Amino acid sequence: EWNDDKYTDDDLDDMVENFSLFKGKLKVPLKIGHSDKQALLQADGMPAAGWIDNIKRVGNKLVAKITDVPEKIKDLIHNKRYGRFSSEILWNYKNSGNI
Repeated sequence: EWNDDKYTDDDLDDMVENFSLFKGKLKVPLKIGHSDKQALLQADGMPAAGWIDNIKRVGNKLVAKITDVPEKIKDLIHNKRYGRFSSEILWNYKNSGNI
């Protein structure tokens, strides 16, 4: 449960399946916070804090494989500067034919 939304194992499995369907067509960035502007990353000339390469369900959680994380961000993560992680979930996404 998150923000009054309840997720079942089936919901998580659907997220994994849909990620797989769009893999290679839609590049999913790792962001710092939920802002679309990503001011901290942009100030350093970084397009993203990394890229989500894959997701899987482990028990009742989604786990992501992240690639291409800049050393600066990697150091912050290893030094526990980011203790919480959150996903952005697109409900009822409609493919407009662009991907």
